[in-house]
Amino acid sequence: MTLSRRMLQLNLDVASGSAFTPAVQVPNGATKVTIQFIYSGLDAEVAVSMQQSLDGGNFDLCLNESDEPVTINLDPSFSSMTVNISDLLTTWFRFLLDPLTATTGIIEKIYILME
Repeated sequence: MTLSRRMLQLNLDVASGSAFTPAVQVPNGATKVTIQFIYSGLDAEVAVSMQQSLDGGNFDLCLNESDEPVTINLDPSFSSMTVNISDLLTTWFRFLLDPLTATTGIIEKIYILME
Protein backbone atom coordinates (compact mmCIF):
# COMPACT_ATOMS: atom_id res chain seq x y z
CA MET A 1 0.00 0.00 0.00
CA THR A 2 1.31 3.44 -0.86
CA LEU A 3 1.11 6.43 1.40
CA SER A 4 -1.19 9.33 0.60
CA ARG A 5 -0.40 12.76 2.04
CA ARG A 6 -2.67 15.80 2.27
CA MET A 7 -2.50 19.21 3.87
CA LEU A 8 -5.59 21.30 4.56
CA GLN A 9 -4.91 25.02 5.00
CA LEU A 10 -7.71 26.17 7.34
CA ASN A 11 -6.97 29.40 9.22
CA LEU A 12 -10.17 28.94 11.26
CA ASP A 13 -10.65 31.54 14.00
CA VAL A 14 -12.20 29.88 17.08
CA ALA A 15 -13.96 33.17 17.86
CA SER A 16 -16.25 32.39 14.90
CA GLY A 17 -17.70 29.36 16.71
CA SER A 18 -18.07 25.74 15.61
CA ALA A 19 -16.88 24.84 12.12
CA PHE A 20 -16.42 21.85 9.85
CA THR A 21 -13.19 21.17 8.02
CA PRO A 22 -13.35 20.30 4.32
CA ALA A 23 -14.07 16.62 3.67
CA VAL A 24 -11.17 14.36 2.73
CA GLN A 25 -11.64 11.38 0.43
CA VAL A 26 -9.93 8.20 1.63
CA PRO A 27 -7.92 6.36 -1.04
CA ASN A 28 -9.14 2.86 -1.89
CA GLY A 29 -7.89 0.37 0.65
CA ALA A 30 -6.54 2.89 3.17
CA THR A 31 -7.44 1.90 6.74
CA LYS A 32 -4.78 3.76 8.74
CA VAL A 33 -4.86 7.53 9.14
CA THR A 34 -2.58 9.88 11.07
CA ILE A 35 -3.80 13.45 11.49
CA GLN A 36 -1.79 16.36 12.90
CA PHE A 37 -3.59 19.57 13.84
CA ILE A 38 -1.48 22.77 13.83
CA TYR A 39 -2.84 25.70 15.83
CA SER A 40 -1.80 28.85 17.68
CA GLY A 41 -3.03 31.29 20.31
CA LEU A 42 -5.68 29.08 21.92
CA ASP A 43 -6.84 30.37 25.29
CA ALA A 44 -8.62 27.10 26.17
CA GLU A 45 -9.11 23.58 24.80
CA VAL A 46 -10.91 23.05 21.49
CA ALA A 47 -12.77 19.76 20.91
CA VAL A 48 -12.26 18.06 17.54
CA SER A 49 -14.67 15.26 16.57
CA MET A 50 -14.19 13.01 13.56
CA GLN A 51 -17.12 12.41 11.21
CA GLN A 52 -17.36 9.87 8.39
CA SER A 53 -19.38 9.43 5.22
CA LEU A 54 -19.83 6.86 2.48
CA ASP A 55 -21.37 9.29 -0.02
CA GLY A 56 -19.36 12.45 0.70
CA GLY A 57 -22.49 14.42 1.57
CA ASN A 58 -24.05 12.88 4.67
CA PHE A 59 -21.69 12.76 7.65
CA ASP A 60 -22.08 10.98 10.99
CA LEU A 61 -19.92 10.81 14.09
CA CYS A 62 -17.11 8.31 13.79
CA LEU A 63 -17.24 5.88 16.74
CA ASN A 64 -14.43 3.77 18.16
CA GLU A 65 -14.69 0.09 19.09
CA SER A 66 -16.32 1.07 22.41
CA ASP A 67 -19.02 3.08 20.55
CA GLU A 68 -17.56 6.36 21.83
CA PRO A 69 -17.07 9.35 19.49
CA VAL A 70 -13.56 9.74 18.09
CA THR A 71 -12.76 13.10 19.70
CA ILE A 72 -9.61 14.84 20.89
CA ASN A 73 -9.11 18.13 22.68
CA LEU A 74 -6.48 20.50 21.34
CA ASP A 75 -4.35 21.53 24.33
CA PRO A 76 -3.57 25.27 24.41
CA SER A 77 -0.20 24.50 26.04
CA PHE A 78 1.04 23.10 22.72
CA SER A 79 0.95 24.16 19.06
CA SER A 80 0.06 20.77 17.59
CA MET A 81 -1.80 17.57 18.40
CA THR A 82 -1.68 14.25 16.55
CA VAL A 83 -4.19 11.41 16.44
CA ASN A 84 -3.74 7.96 14.90
CA ILE A 85 -6.76 6.07 13.57
CA SER A 86 -6.51 2.39 12.65
CA ASP A 87 -9.10 0.09 11.09
CA LEU A 88 -10.92 3.02 9.48
CA LEU A 89 -13.50 1.81 7.00
CA THR A 90 -15.05 4.76 5.20
CA THR A 91 -14.69 6.73 1.98
CA TRP A 92 -14.78 10.29 3.38
CA PHE A 93 -14.04 12.01 6.69
CA ARG A 94 -14.04 15.51 8.11
CA PHE A 95 -13.79 17.14 11.53
CA LEU A 96 -16.15 19.23 13.61
CA LEU A 97 -14.25 21.87 15.58
CA ASP A 98 -16.04 22.97 18.76
CA PRO A 99 -14.35 25.85 20.60
CA LEU A 100 -15.98 24.88 23.93
CA THR A 101 -14.89 27.83 26.11
CA ALA A 102 -12.03 29.01 23.85
CA THR A 103 -12.49 32.57 22.58
CA THR A 104 -9.18 33.17 20.81
CA GLY A 105 -6.86 31.18 18.62
CA ILE A 106 -6.47 29.90 15.08
CA ILE A 107 -6.66 26.34 13.78
CA GLU A 108 -4.08 26.83 11.03
CA LYS A 109 -3.80 23.55 9.13
CA ILE A 110 -4.19 19.80 9.22
CA TYR A 111 -1.64 17.32 7.90
CA ILE A 112 -3.06 13.91 6.93
CA LEU A 113 -1.18 10.69 6.18
CA MET A 114 -3.16 7.64 4.97
CA GLU A 115 -2.09 4.09 4.28
